[in-house]
Amino acid sequence: MLVSQPTWRILAATALLALATCGGAGDEPRDPVSSMSMCFSPTQNLDHAYEEGARGCPCTPGSDAGVCLADSTLRLVALVCDEVTRTWEAVEDGPCGI
Repeated sequence: MLVSQPTWRILAATALLALATCGGAGDEPRDPVSSMSMCFSPTQNLDHAYEEGARGCPCTPGSDAGVCLADSTLRLVALVCDEVTRTWEAVEDGPCGI
């Protein structure tokens, strides 16, 4: 089967992305939460908010208020927009009154 050059490049890019995401041969799998594409916010990845190394998505201090939401396991997740880092931060108290 012959593969055109543009198709070959797409396949190669896909394979490289898979290796970068899942780790290469002999590498430990990478933590998907540590990449900004897997950051947490009120609208995504709430299940990972309290995990070690989890990163909050960008937010706008002042405009984005603290929120209390339930993740997929119905655990309450309290998020506030950090004024210094300008990212969501999972906190133990605050919006949920925990």
